Amino acid sequence: MASDLDQKLQALDKSLADLRSFMAGGVMGGAGSAGSGSSGAASAGGGSSFGSAVKPRPTAPAADGIYVSPFAATNGRAEVSFASAGSSSSRGGPSEAQLIRVAKVVENTTGIMLSGRLYDKLANALAKVGASEHVEQWIVGYEVMADRHPAHLDLVEQLTVHETYFYRDERQLEQFRRDLLPAMIRKRIAEGRMTLRLWSAACSTGEEAYTLAIIVSDVLATLATDPKIGRQAAAMNVEVLGTDISRQALARAEQAVYRTEGLGSFRNAPDYILSHFNKTTLREGMRIIEELRVLPNIRQAVRFKHFNLLSGAPPERDFDFIFCRNVLIYMNDANRLQVFRMLQRAMATNGMVLFGPTDSLKGAEIFRLHQVDGLSYYTRD
Repeated sequence: MASDLDQKLQALDKSLADLRSFMAGGVMGGAGSAGSGSSGAASAGGGSSFGSAVKPRPTAPAADGIYVSPFAATNGRAEVSFASAGSSSSRGGPSEAQLIRVAKVVENTTGIMLSGRLYDKLANALAKVGASEHVEQWIVGYEVMADRHPAHLDLVEQLTVHETYFYRDERQLEQFRRDLLPAMIRKRIAEGRMTLRLWSAACSTGEEAYTLAIIVSDVLATLATDPKIGRQAAAMNVEVLGTDISRQALARAEQAVYRTEGLGSFRNAPDYILSHFNKTTLREGMRIIEELRVLPNIRQAVRFKHFNLLSGAPPERDFDFIFCRNVLIYMNDANRLQVFRMLQRAMATNGMVLFGPTDSLKGAEIFRLHQVDGLSYYTRD
């Protein structure tokens, strides 16, 4: 018994020593935090500034016996490695108990509940670490540092779901285009407020954010012909913010270029929105590929920022519309309520928030529910 205890204490001492060495090397200050403020991302600034650049994630410096960015994507796959010599993947992977410990840190810092396919992805990634004692060292460090761990954002990249496309949830967007948006524009014009602000939360690769900008552009063009408010509608300023926890997804969103093939970004897009893109035809081997680039007037209305929905404070405030769709399904009740309260603080007076059809809305009672033609939206009070 004493021998077993001594071995455990020695393993713990080794883990803490590695962690202290890691922290002394300046790693804690170098990695962006996914759990506070704006998650260490560069802000695009206030007002109507456009095109925030997404910074590349930092790389942890190598040190003997120290874990170095194990989940960095390489050729589309997760690669895991230790800097120490002699580690062997043949000596076993993480146990079920170890996976549960890592999953708990992920859930506490990102809100992502790991189950099914996501849990399998975590198991596969951690299994590549190799020797069981190295897995334990890494997990101890991860539990201590959490979202400050240099590999945290790389791990999150492997676990986030990027399922999105233009004009997703068509019925809801049609209600927004036909009823909610024109009414809000008229209200803001009557108030003398000439800026309309929208937030696409968990925007992934940007299709939803650009969809909103396109819809607003078209509705404003229609209202510009109204003899009563046409002049004000034509002068209305539009700001669309897209946020996501995945830096890789945001980098793609910044490019504003999408392919038309297969079940891709345009699988559900009505034909009329294609007028807001420039088409380019490419040849890849024997294949002809069409790429569509968002037109500059739409691109300039949209900016992107790295943000964790569990950050507490919203990335910005005073939004007329918030779209937080198909992300709450991955959260537990406590984290979902935390997000609801954060969204409340981000809403403008008379602002609205719209959730996805797959989202669990337990806790949404803190908002005021409105229903029109079987579809729902929420206001702050």
